[in-house]
Amino acid sequence: MCVFYYSPSRRWRACGFSKTGVVEATTLTEMCRASPLLTRLNASGPNLSQHLNSDLNMDAFAITVSTACPLLEDVALPTIGPRSRAESYQMHFPRTRCVSLSGGSSGFPYQPTRWDKIEASARQCEHAGELDLMGCSITSELAGLLLRGNLQRVACLTLEGDSTDIEPATILQLAAGLEAMSELGLPEYFNHTVVFYSSLARARPSLKMIFFGEENSSSLDDACVAAICDLALERLIIDNNQTLTTGIVDTILASRAAQTLSDLSFSMVDAFTPANMLRLARGCPKLVDLIWHMDGMSPLSDGNGQNVDDLTVLLESRAKQISEDAYFELDVFAEFGPWKPTIYHYRNTVHSQHPPGL
Repeated sequence: MCVFYYSPSRRWRACGFSKTGVVEATTLTEMCRASPLLTRLNASGPNLSQHLNSDLNMDAFAITVSTACPLLEDVALPTIGPRSRAESYQMHFPRTRCVSLSGGSSGFPYQPTRWDKIEASARQCEHAGELDLMGCSITSELAGLLLRGNLQRVACLTLEGDSTDIEPATILQLAAGLEAMSELGLPEYFNHTVVFYSSLARARPSLKMIFFGEENSSSLDDACVAAICDLALERLIIDNNQTLTTGIVDTILASRAAQTLSDLSFSMVDAFTPANMLRLARGCPKLVDLIWHMDGMSPLSDGNGQNVDDLTVLLESRAKQISEDAYFELDVFAEFGPWKPTIYHYRNTVHSQHPPGL
């Protein structure tokens, strides 16, 4: 199946083929020639895989498509064997937004082999805003090769995944070399240390967000969060953590990040009680987006219900003052009742989307 997407000017902007779809290379190139304004192309059918089975065929095909559609920013083609996109064809698409070394599907760290192709992609893809190394084995030498390219615009470094193999020193090497980097996604099972986060803050002080992985924030302690909050963070996500103490609120409020945080997400973090969360929100003046999940708190003890009420009112008032969408979701109470529907702090979930009507 083939799907085209229109722009307002009724010109083709994106084209996608299902993985089981049948498309010949010659047919696709003709379609591309007829659609010079394409910015996205997803074509990975079996016929293409059979045709693009060598460097010669891949290079010729990619050059033809790139010439026909010079605005392409997101291209997905069959790769040669388990190779990554950066090793297969991305060097021919200079407007590529994400340089990807992620390859293979064995569950083991992928070992990039075509360093010449990677070097060419890093050199040519000067518009890339993201560097995806998910599931790869990244040595210091390979990191150095990437940094010698034209990746000065990379804002997001992606290392997530339980098969990513990279030393902390190599992460710091990349952070120091990617001058525009503001977002970092760490591998699963990463070993958090104060030394690493202190070094990270010095290596890339422009970081605004660190993603720890779905399970990896469970081992963060107060000292690590203190080091992280030396950065001017805008977003912080911590899940399934029983290590942090209630003193973490004072730590965050005393940090540089207290004045910059606008988006928080805490799920099953024992340190954040309703009273603590309200105090944190009051001390972070830019905080508008908040997702907070807990399991089975009672609204009838320790002033929990009133604190959640006050937190809701605070977030509502801030959200009304901004022109962009703001969202908060508070899901912390066990099911009690029956209660009147209008008494929202006794319901299990409080959430809001702003501005109204959008």
